[in-house]
Amino acid sequence: MRREGKTKLRIPAAKPAAPDRLNVWTCMKCGFQIVCIDIHEGCTPFALDCKADGCDGTAYSHFYHVAGMDFGAPQWEWYTPQFAEYINLSTPERDHVYCGGLLLRRRVREYAAA
Repeated sequence: MRREGKTKLRIPAAKPAAPDRLNVWTCMKCGFQIVCIDIHEGCTPFALDCKADGCDGTAYSHFYHVAGMDFGAPQWEWYTPQFAEYINLSTPERDHVYCGGLLLRRRVREYAAA
């Protein structure tokens, strides 16, 4: 975050989220559903670019109202980056993380407290 000509290089400590913190984003153009799990506490966007191949649509959040619905296993995860990744982010991305925002990545492992 830029303030008085300096870039903030501190990020909030990663705090594990509840292991069942699932959400889904549905694309309004193609209907593709992005199933995500939060592995850390933080903020996620209500809209994001569709992840379906060849789709340029926008997917909108179900706002965590997914209890009792079967969307399958999450393929994406929201996380707080480690410092080495954080310093290589763009200024807007660093601002987002500095303010408590999470980043999205393909799910690479089963949930474990980081």
